[in-house]
Amino acid sequence: MAITPAVHASAATRQRTLCVEPPREGFGGAVKDGSADDPTLEQSARQERNLADALKEREGLYTPLELPGPPNELHADVPNGSVAIPVHVHVLFDPARPETRLTEDEIASQMTELNRAFSGDAQSPDTPFRFNLADTDYTANDFQLVVDTPRFDTIKKSLNKGGLNELNLYVANPSTPEGLELLGQASFPGGAAEKDFALIGWDTIPGARGGAMEGKTADHEVGHWLNLLHTFENGCGVPGDYISDTPPEAYAASGCPTIAVPGPYNPFHNYMDYTDDPCMFQFTPNQVQRMADSWVGFRMPVPAGRSVPATHDTITVR
Repeated sequence: MAITPAVHASAATRQRTLCVEPPREGFGGAVKDGSADDPTLEQSARQERNLADALKEREGLYTPLELPGPPNELHADVPNGSVAIPVHVHVLFDPARPETRLTEDEIASQMTELNRAFSGDAQSPDTPFRFNLADTDYTANDFQLVVDTPRFDTIKKSLNKGGLNELNLYVANPSTPEGLELLGQASFPGGAAEKDFALIGWDTIPGARGGAMEGKTADHEVGHWLNLLHTFENGCGVPGDYISDTPPEAYAASGCPTIAVPGPYNPFHNYMDYTDDPCMFQFTPNQVQRMADSWVGFRMPVPAGRSVPATHDTITVR
C-alpha cells in the first residue's frame, strides 16, 4: 500500500468548467430527490477534513507512505481488483408477499451487477473493489422500513456483522419518516461499525419493475459507502462533489437526458447522479481515486498492534 502525490486537479479547477442544467424528466417510481437527506455544505466539508486527517493518521501504518509537497495532498495507491469486500445481505421481507423474500438467484444477480460496475469497461475505469457474498439472513419484520429512525438504528445494531471493511447491505421497502418511498440510502465511511450500512429497495434489483431496474441503486449506494458524493452536490458552487473530473450540475438529473456535455464524462451517465438505471454506467478516474483514498483512510483494517483515533460522526445519504 502506498500514498502517492496528487495526480488530479483541485475542486476549484473543476468549477471553472461549464455547469450543466439537466432537463426535468419524471421518474416512474420511488422518490430519488435526496435533498432533505444530503449532507449540508458544512457536513461535506467536515467529511473532507476527516478524510485528509485519516490519511495522515495512517501514514505510519503502511509502507511506503509519504506526504508530498504542494498541493500537500495524500492519495492511496490501491491496485485494481485488489480489495475483496465481504457482503452480508440482510433481507427484511413481508411474509404476505413472497416476492419480497429475495431468492438466492436474485441476490446473486445483484452481486454480479456490483462487480460489473466496479470492474470497469470501455466506458468506466476499473476500481480496486470486488464484492463477495459472505452470507444472507432473512427477517420477517420491518419490510416497511422507515429510515433515519431509532428503529432502523436498532435493526442495524442487531444485524450488522463484521467491521468497517465489510459491507452490510439491507434490502427492504424503505421510506422517509414523511412516508415517501425511497430507492436506497447509505452511510459515509468513518462512523461506528454498528451504524455502517447500505440499503436498497427490494424492487431495485436486476429485472425488477418489469425489467426497468438493472440493480444500479446498489452501485449508487455503495458509491456513497465508499465516500462518493452526488455529482450534483452543492450545485454549481465550490467545492461541488470534491471531484475534478465530474462536470458540475445545477441539480439532479432524472430520466435519461440526451444533451451533450463537453469532455469525456457526462454526469447523466454517472452512478452518482439520479438518472434511470439504463442511463447510468460510469465512474470517473478521480471518483475511483477518492474511493481508494477513503478505503485506506476509513475502512482498511489497521495492522495488528497499531491504532488510530476514534471514529467520526455517521452521515447518511440517499
